[in-house]
Amino acid sequence: MKKKVKCWEVFECKEKECPAYELKELKCWLTSGTHCRDEIQGKYLEKMAMCLGCEVFKANMDVSSMKDTVEVIDKQFKEFTAMVDERDKELEDISMELSLGLSETLEALNKIASGDPRVKIPEVSENELIAKLKQVVNKTAREIGTIVDQSHEFAIGLAEHFDVLHRVSKGEMDTRIPESSQDELLKALGRITNQMIESRKQAEDALREKVEREDLILCSLPMAFYTAKASGDFGWIWVSEQIDQFSGFPANKFVEDPNFWASRLHPDDRDRVLKVFETIHNKGTIATEYRWQYVDGSYLWFRDQAVLIRDKQGNPKEIIGTWRDITERKQAEKELQEANEKLTVWVKELEQRNREISMLGEMGGLLQTCLTAEEAYSIIVQFAQQLFPAESGALCVFSASRNIVEAVAVWGESLLGERAFAPEDCWALRRGHVHLVEDPKSGLHCRHLGHPPSVSYMCVPMMAQGETLGMLHLQ
Repeated sequence: MKKKVKCWEVFECKEKECPAYELKELKCWLTSGTHCRDEIQGKYLEKMAMCLGCEVFKANMDVSSMKDTVEVIDKQFKEFTAMVDERDKELEDISMELSLGLSETLEALNKIASGDPRVKIPEVSENELIAKLKQVVNKTAREIGTIVDQSHEFAIGLAEHFDVLHRVSKGEMDTRIPESSQDELLKALGRITNQMIESRKQAEDALREKVEREDLILCSLPMAFYTAKASGDFGWIWVSEQIDQFSGFPANKFVEDPNFWASRLHPDDRDRVLKVFETIHNKGTIATEYRWQYVDGSYLWFRDQAVLIRDKQGNPKEIIGTWRDITERKQAEKELQEANEKLTVWVKELEQRNREISMLGEMGGLLQTCLTAEEAYSIIVQFAQQLFPAESGALCVFSASRNIVEAVAVWGESLLGERAFAPEDCWALRRGHVHLVEDPKSGLHCRHLGHPPSVSYMCVPMMAQGETLGMLHLQ
């Protein structure tokens, strides 16, 4: 005896909602609504072709199953046969009704087309479509006389309608179509047309207001707008009216003379700016700053930003750009740069002062530890060379008798003057305050320098507790 198989095991089916899933009788082909092959099948007759080639059908088919299958086929075949006979009878009745109704309707339409509006056909029919068609034919016949009577009024109304539309196209937006017609269609058409005219009028008013508003915005912006040629001298084609606020020239000056803009570029900027504009073909956009000659002959700074517009074929068409006066910004940048330079100088001077103060502090600490005057003089020379690297100088002190001033410490390469001199030979010691000679050709010269010096110099008296100890000389 042949071993039967289970369809859900053969096909590794997981469709638990399938009516044949884990069914005891292994006759899935007789079960309606199975989920085989990822589809929901109908009755056996509908899925017969698929089941006959199925390995489950071949494995499980036996004499008993064959008998059940034949009974199911016979039952379903009779059901389908009865259903087909019933549908054929319905179609035959519908066809007869349609034929009679259409014949009667066409005959009536032929009479109406011949000019006989008195035609009337029975509107009763079992077919709803034929009944409605007959109603339409009868209604057409009743109203055809009215249509003929209204044709004259309709023609006059249409003439008025088109006359109004013609006047509107000429700009007479206050023209309207009278809505007093007795014809409802003309009245509705007139109402719709008037609404369209009103909508168009409102749209034009809104557009005009928008243009005026945009013009006002453009005029209030701190820049001018322009279009220019995409090559050559990049001459301007159009420019906004506020250009005169920035250039001093009217807009037509730029348009009538295409070379006008380029001709007033600063000579030092012209070549650079034109080269920048030539790069717009590759980059698509450019931004540059340059000087341009104002109407009074002075040069102002402008920032020019532009974008290249191409046609449908990708060829350069024109340039659209903005032109903004940045003279104040440039002036502010210059002033800021100068301020930064001054600040840098001040910072360097402050750093130098700090270094000098630090060295003085260090020198003072060392001087306090000196045991002899020679040690102190050596330290003073060492730090003086650091404090005054570009000057020559000397530290001069009074002798014990206070009638001679001697140079006890000297630094620099070429110090002019005597190493020992009388106190009255120095104006700083005689006057008790700093004596500065900036111009060696004029001023009071100290005699301890010998002949009139060829360099500027300064003598600083050194005092402690009201007593003059000596003098610091720099040249």
